[in-house]
Amino acid sequence: MTQVGFLPIIKIIRPLLGTPIMDIIGGQNARDRSKYIRYANSQMVERITDERDASKQTRKDFMHYLLNAKDLVTGRGLTTTELNSDSSLLISAGSDTLSITLSAALFYLLHYPDALAKVIDEVRSKFSSVDMIRSGKTLNELVYLRACIDETLRLSPPVPSHLPREVLHGGLTIDGQYFPKGTVVGTAPYAIHHNDEYFPMPFAFCPERWIVDGKAVSEASVTTARDTFCPFSLGPRGCIGKSIAYLEATLALATLLFLFDIRLPEDAANREPTGEGNLNDRHWGRRRKKAKIL
Repeated sequence: MTQVGFLPIIKIIRPLLGTPIMDIIGGQNARDRSKYIRYANSQMVERITDERDASKQTRKDFMHYLLNAKDLVTGRGLTTTELNSDSSLLISAGSDTLSITLSAALFYLLHYPDALAKVIDEVRSKFSSVDMIRSGKTLNELVYLRACIDETLRLSPPVPSHLPREVLHGGLTIDGQYFPKGTVVGTAPYAIHHNDEYFPMPFAFCPERWIVDGKAVSEASVTTARDTFCPFSLGPRGCIGKSIAYLEATLALATLLFLFDIRLPEDAANREPTGEGNLNDRHWGRRRKKAKIL
């Protein structure tokens, strides 16, 4: 179906979104979406009530600033519809990216047993019970676990979009291809993170590359890695929830590694669903069995 032919269908369906009719014709997915939207809207109502209650001292979180935001020209604040949209976005944002990161971290740790043993030792030496694993100084001292998370985000950045840049006057030639003024170009984090100019042995899972040891890993190499690391984007468009994402990932992995012993199945036949490469795979990008550690 062409884009032109698809537009009339969109015009018919759009007014039905969120209505009881769509809940009927859209099936369970549509009903689940409506249920989530109602929940997000109810949370916004509750948050607005708390913000306006002078007897309550509310935290200056995301919603505090959204509720008090004013347009510099018109002085108008956000409408209820806009606030409800923000509520829905902020509640769901990061849920899929976090799950991807946790899955990828476990994948790499299982395939690199030395790294797995090292991070388990770090977690279990810092905490004596699972109840102690909470936000705070001790959690922040899990240097190797943080390096494992960074290395996971480097190898498998959960957001595939590029860092957009607009070609300026005069055009630009990239890799032999000319792009005129006004063209939006960019490089995906995956490509940047696998550039061996910034990350030696780019396909190896090596958390040590993020920790200065004065020997194999210098301060300069870590600085270079940090400067080119962009799973949360960069600059003013950088992810506002970056700190929360790191906290959630650290808490989840620390708890899991404290409570459970994990390993790959001993039976090689059961390892295939784990996603590792196969030298005979028909896709060349899936043929890398395992990269060597630095």
